[in-house]
Amino acid sequence: MHILWIKAGYVAMILALVAFYFAMERVLPYPTHHAFSISGIIIAALIIVSPSHLMVYLALTMTLITLFGIVLFFVHSRRGTTGEVRRDINRMTIGFFVAIIGFMGRADFVYYNISEFVYLAGAALLVLGLAVFGYVMVGSPAMAELDWRTHLIRLYVITKGGVLVYYHHFVDIQVKAQELTAAGISGIQSLMQEAMQSDAGLNHLSIGDYEILLAHSDDSTCVLLCTRPYRVLLNKVVDFSNQFQNLFDSELRSFGGDITPFKSASDIVDALF
Repeated sequence: MHILWIKAGYVAMILALVAFYFAMERVLPYPTHHAFSISGIIIAALIIVSPSHLMVYLALTMTLITLFGIVLFFVHSRRGTTGEVRRDINRMTIGFFVAIIGFMGRADFVYYNISEFVYLAGAALLVLGLAVFGYVMVGSPAMAELDWRTHLIRLYVITKGGVLVYYHHFVDIQVKAQELTAAGISGIQSLMQEAMQSDAGLNHLSIGDYEILLAHSDDSTCVLLCTRPYRVLLNKVVDFSNQFQNLFDSELRSFGGDITPFKSASDIVDALF
């Protein structure tokens, strides 16, 4: 009966990891073909039928698979985030690795073959790591922004005179004229500046189901059309605006109507978005 409870504990833990794997594989851009989820199910089945002395090795295998999957997830998430979200991911990464070290330290093999102290220290590290991981995840509203890529629609760059010099579409929606859209946004901004008697530009507008995030530089305004006003997206628009201004400073200052030089801004888009 004792061994059945141990097996039940292992299987429950692995099935929980399988659920996590399934969600993780939907986020990762890599062609995993559900390898993580399938491997978890296989190991859970093997634990049910295997003798007790093999369970620790199966659990260790599951730990290594989990470690690899989490590394992929954190690398992908960290590359696509900035600011508060990236800081939280860094904290979660630290908590996770502390928990992994603790999990390996509290294996039965450690208790019987190394020392009881290492086993207890491993248990303490496991609790500490999971506590840090959970605290950051639950306490950080910024973690909800990890799906920011799914909310991108359009990116515009407008000169101070209201001329569209660059645009990039992330998804296809019905936009009859990019130039009219740019002129409309520029007109709204000018109207608000005049009404408020301020030279500062708008940073955020909401129109129906769409959000408009704006970032301003000396000679242009960058506009992101999206469906969520995430802070991470505003940070990216600001970064794009700064890099665009630095790269095309002379072209913007001497702009005479030719938008051909600005096509290379797609490299900045690829790097940031």
